[in-house]
Amino acid sequence: MSTDFGFTILDSGFTYRDLQQLSDAQRHLVNWLRHQKECSLLDIAVHLCQDEDTAAKMLSPLIEQGLIQKTGEGDEASYKIKYAAKRGKPLFKQFLQKKNKNSGN
Repeated sequence: MSTDFGFTILDSGFTYRDLQQLSDAQRHLVNWLRHQKECSLLDIAVHLCQDEDTAAKMLSPLIEQGLIQKTGEGDEASYKIKYAAKRGKPLFKQFLQKKNKNSGN
């Protein structure tokens, strides 16, 4: 999936626009996950009333698209929403870095 700016979701993280493009089941999972800080695969499987393999298969495309971030491996793995950076912040950070660099000379 691409945004109007030519970035893939993987580059930008989750936006409201991306939510609208998901299937009903994916949207339900993402909305639920938004209200959790981080969840294990077991937590997600229980919420979906599915086994862990089925839950992992549902998470896989969302992770590949960059909507959900997986941290850790095996039993230590956890999942959370990967939000897009707020617009203007990266540019503002670059401006401040450049300003600080120039004022340091």
